[in-house]
Amino acid sequence: MTSDWQFANEFFINEMSADKNTDLFNQPDLIIDTDENQSWASEELVILKNSFFESLDTHALELFNAWSNKSEHCSLKVSTYFQAYADQLHSYRGRNCTLVEIGVMEGGSLLAWKEWLGPGARVIGIDINPEAKELEKEGIEIIIGNQADPTFWEVFLKENNDIDIIIDDGGHQYFQQALTFFCILCHAKKRIQFIVEDTSTSFFSNFLEQNEESFVSLVKQVIDNLNLKQIFSKKGLSNWRNDIDLQIVKEYQKIQSLCFYSGLISMKIDPLKGLIPLYLYNANRRTKKEDLRHSGSITGVKFTWPDPTKPRDVLFKGLVESKNKLLVDVRKKTK
Repeated sequence: MTSDWQFANEFFINEMSADKNTDLFNQPDLIIDTDENQSWASEELVILKNSFFESLDTHALELFNAWSNKSEHCSLKVSTYFQAYADQLHSYRGRNCTLVEIGVMEGGSLLAWKEWLGPGARVIGIDINPEAKELEKEGIEIIIGNQADPTFWEVFLKENNDIDIIIDDGGHQYFQQALTFFCILCHAKKRIQFIVEDTSTSFFSNFLEQNEESFVSLVKQVIDNLNLKQIFSKKGLSNWRNDIDLQIVKEYQKIQSLCFYSGLISMKIDPLKGLIPLYLYNANRRTKKEDLRHSGSITGVKFTWPDPTKPRDVLFKGLVESKNKLLVDVRKKTK
């Protein structure tokens, strides 16, 4: 009998095999890590490699090359991170900027950042292991400290007030990720791009056993506060729920944006810009068109809630006033 995992894996491979036009001869080998009892067939590896390189734009490919060429400094990255980082950080390339990465190990990642960002980049590594200082001979600044220590962050961010990017590739435990996030949120004096790697640990059973919530669930909740910033716009106040704690919303006002990738979360924290969203017109009048937003015969949609641990049927109903109230059921189409 085919397991759900096997079915999903075969579907994934078949989808990727649709386009095999990429020239593989000029691509480096991928050193893929798997569990001891797992392996990829040779044909699957060709398709995986092809798909990976096709997914990268120029910035992402150059980052991958910078990282893969540091084989003397062993480093582990998830394949989807390269494009995610290119999306979020390519604008810093060729500029004077400061990047901090929590978690040094052998330094392969830090050296890749230095090469990819360019000669104007200042790269700092933070690690709790004093042996990480050995990387300083490669021209990388190393600070020894505990990412879960609020005092460390208060001092570090005060002494280094020009930081542009902070990457958390440290211990990956929820309390470490959360404390780092709260300390940056509290002490940031300028815009910082804060990126957390390996957020898939929020679904590790041994991590969840010790916690009621995960770091990913924390950030999901932050999304609510990001959307609720519009409540301070002095517009449509009668439409808002009456159970909103405005003080909680204010505490997260520094967060300007959130981006989610597979296993990686990126957020822009900026204490100086855009704290209150404003509703703007491009003309000194209201529109003359009839408002038909709540018209039509379709009044709702039924679908499966995308919770992989607790899927359930959900119905979204609207304010449409219609005699023929039609519900659209998309459950079968999304399975």
